[in-house]
Amino acid sequence: MNWRSRAGASRTWPILCVAAGALFVAACAGVGLPPSPHKDPEARLRERASEYWEARKRGDLVAQYGFQPPPYREQVTLSAFVRGRGATQILSCDITEVSVKDGDGLVKLKLTYKASHPLLVNRPPAEMDLEQRWVRVDGDWYVKGRNEK
Repeated sequence: MNWRSRAGASRTWPILCVAAGALFVAACAGVGLPPSPHKDPEARLRERASEYWEARKRGDLVAQYGFQPPPYREQVTLSAFVRGRGATQILSCDITEVSVKDGDGLVKLKLTYKASHPLLVNRPPAEMDLEQRWVRVDGDWYVKGRNEK
C-alpha cells in the first residue's frame, strides 16, 4: 500500500463514522417509519389532531399541508394550498373529545381565534366549538376535507 491510499483511507473513516452515527440516531428516532398499526386508533387520532392544531397556532402552513390526505396533496400543490388559507389566527385549542367509528375519526374541540381581516380591525378574540372529521389513510389520520365522502 502506498502513502496515497493510506492518506485517502484515513480521511474516509471519519466520514463513514459520522454517516453511521447519523443513521443510528435517525433509526432510534423512528424517522421515515410508518405509524405503528398496533397503536390505539383514538390515541393516534388525538396525537395527530393535537399536532395539526399546534401547526395552526404556529401558522405553519407547510406542516398543515402534511395533514391533508395524500389524494388531496396529489391534486393541490403546496403553493395553491397556501394561497387558499384564510386570515384566522388560532390562539388556543382544547381537544374535548375524540372518537373513531367505522374507520372515520371525529375530533371535538374548543377554539379561541382572532380574525385578522382589514375590515375586522380591533375585533376581540372569539371562541367556538368545532367538530372536525378525520380520515384514516395507509394507517394514519388526515384532516377530512369538506368535499370528501
